[in-house]
Amino acid sequence: MGMAGVLEGECSVKIKKHLSLIALMAGAAGVGMINLPVLAAASPAKHTSAAASLPKLAFHGTITMYAQVYEPVIKGVNFGPGSPHLQGLNVMAAQFHKLYPNIHIKFYWPSLGYNVTPQWQTTEAAAGEMPDIFWQFYTSIGPGGSIPASAAYNLAPYFNQPNPFIPGNKAWKNIMPSWLLSTITRSNGAIYELNGDAMNVGFFYNKTLFKKAGLSGPPKTWVQLVADAKQLKAHGINPGADVPQMAWWDPVMGNNFLGPKVAALAAKLDKQFNNNGEEVAADLYRLGYENEAKNPAMLAWWPVLKELYQYWNPAQTAINANSEPSTVVLGTTLFEAGKTAMVFNGTWNQFPLQAKFPVGAFLVPSLKGTSPYASSLNTYNAAGGPADGFEFGISSHAADHTMTPAKFKAALAWLQFIGTPQHDQYIVNNGQMAVPTFKGTTPAKSMIGMEYKPVGDATAAPWALEDNQSSAIIWSDFDSYLDGQMTFKQVKASFETAEAQTYAAWMKEYHWKF
Repeated sequence: MGMAGVLEGECSVKIKKHLSLIALMAGAAGVGMINLPVLAAASPAKHTSAAASLPKLAFHGTITMYAQVYEPVIKGVNFGPGSPHLQGLNVMAAQFHKLYPNIHIKFYWPSLGYNVTPQWQTTEAAAGEMPDIFWQFYTSIGPGGSIPASAAYNLAPYFNQPNPFIPGNKAWKNIMPSWLLSTITRSNGAIYELNGDAMNVGFFYNKTLFKKAGLSGPPKTWVQLVADAKQLKAHGINPGADVPQMAWWDPVMGNNFLGPKVAALAAKLDKQFNNNGEEVAADLYRLGYENEAKNPAMLAWWPVLKELYQYWNPAQTAINANSEPSTVVLGTTLFEAGKTAMVFNGTWNQFPLQAKFPVGAFLVPSLKGTSPYASSLNTYNAAGGPADGFEFGISSHAADHTMTPAKFKAALAWLQFIGTPQHDQYIVNNGQMAVPTFKGTTPAKSMIGMEYKPVGDATAAPWALEDNQSSAIIWSDFDSYLDGQMTFKQVKASFETAEAQTYAAWMKEYHWKF
């Protein structure tokens, strides 16, 4: 991710197609968010279903749960001044205990601390010591993941059955959008986790400064966004100050410029190569779509982005994402201090809570008209997505030696209880670091404008064609171009060379024959 992302307290974005490059960095969904203040969420349901229709549970005892970013405040765990007071799951646990007085939900804080790794969980599973309910990215479990499928229950059959805590529900999956179900279903047809939130990237803006510059609201198009930045500058207002992050911009703009045809092909190849992003990108390179030397659309978005960043704080755009400056004023800090009108960031940053001025938010506006290559392709599912904090699975007996059939039924009932639209909304909005995803849910007020709205499939990201060496070259060129140290002709030649070298190395290493 580079020091710039770390400096911003930011989380790298989970790119659906390329787990090899950033999926685990998207722990993302976790790192950096533990120091966020929290507003109260809407009250949860007091009575979710008639008592007679609730599951009859024979289990008596404690269910342990590791909830990662939604972990409630735990006695003995001190996060220091400014720490959040997440209580959404505690409130839910208390309500569940009222329904089942013989069952207690105990939130489990692993010895490794906040950002638990798949490697740690694999070790715990091998020893049969996993918590009863655990958090992990859905991509880490089962085919292609680091955690074997045998460590978790397949919840897909239960998604096809009624959720007893939702009155009139015929099948639990009916409250889940089709895009969510298709995303979290693994290649073997299994679903190992209940998933109820999503993250997104976009712009937060200072409504007071916008009004001062004569701007009535957020822009609807990229052309208007650039014009608004120019107008802010003309009024003596710094339009923006974030450090440019290629890992965020390329999925949004790069995919859009490659267009719907490549997106459809990438989705097809994604299934063919079992979600191996390197193979998808390599084949798209071979076919000429993700080959800059043959397809100018690959880098056509760089000048478009530079047109916006020319108005940004030059001290921020000059920061190399791979460098480690010892002293720098963060873009997020400048925004929170009211020194800049906009910041490009993600839902994990709670600017509306931290700032002392009214804050609005908007997703990347329409890119049509910015370039002959700009398309109408929706790329919300290329940057952001449901690999976030509300991802809870149930450990199998092999991974959790305390898991009995009776305990499983109780653990399932607990997931069903928190897996209703109203409870999903309450838990997610209490954390205010993502948006709830179930049908009928509404984001927290602070997240209005950042809703996750996937349509269709986004293509494989161009920067997937990177090894360690070319990755550093491409990121450096990206920064150097935006701050004026390199011309477009220079970055074009450098990019094409790095692509060709990476592709050749992969063909040799993997003995690929397409």
